[in-house]
Amino acid sequence: MEAVETLRGTGPRVVRYGDDDWEVLGLPEASPIFRVKAEAESWKQAQVALLPKSRLPRMRSCLCCGDEFQSEGYHHRMCGPCRRLGSDVAGMAATISGTRLRRVTR
Repeated sequence: MEAVETLRGTGPRVVRYGDDDWEVLGLPEASPIFRVKAEAESWKQAQVALLPKSRLPRMRSCLCCGDEFQSEGYHHRMCGPCRRLGSDVAGMAATISGTRLRRVTR
């Protein structure tokens, strides 16, 4: 079965798996499949409690603009507006350069 996300984001989250089941994505350990969403939420909380402090969601400074934002975890270092600006710039670079998408450096 293929997972169908019910929430956007890349941090730990419970998502629907097929029609009737649930699983947890965004954690290092693979999730079992749950029949009840509440069980999946409980398992997620237990797994998040085992993560090292450096990987937990917390307030961080954006690497681009320096504003404080709620990070989803160790992988999330830019605030939402800067992430969107980055995608807009990448799209513009593809338009300007023609056929190939090239990474734009700042």
